[in-house]
Amino acid sequence: MAKKVIYQTLEDRANPDKIEKDGPFPCNWDNTWLGDGYYFWDTFIENAHWWGAEVRNYKNGYIICKAFCDFNDGECFDLVGNTEHLILFTNTYNFLKIKGLANENTKVKRMDY
Repeated sequence: MAKKVIYQTLEDRANPDKIEKDGPFPCNWDNTWLGDGYYFWDTFIENAHWWGAEVRNYKNGYIICKAFCDFNDGECFDLVGNTEHLILFTNTYNFLKIKGLANENTKVKRMDY
């Protein structure tokens, strides 16, 4: 198990005490890419800045929270640092395309109701 530096980009709501007390915060938007969960940027704070400034473009600005976590490849699906996970994900997507179950508009999130 390795210690990793992780970052979570949040809208700046001028509430640092709440963030410190209640963070990290889950993401559960309708279009969340991999489903409800906790999303972090691994190692590169530049990516967290890109997300806040370019993708989310929060009207009140953004803040970045830094944390450390114990990381285990056997329990986390790592699409950045683990090339075997990346290959598995790509192969799965390609298989689903061949079977007609996925295309360029396919989202990964799945809801079980």
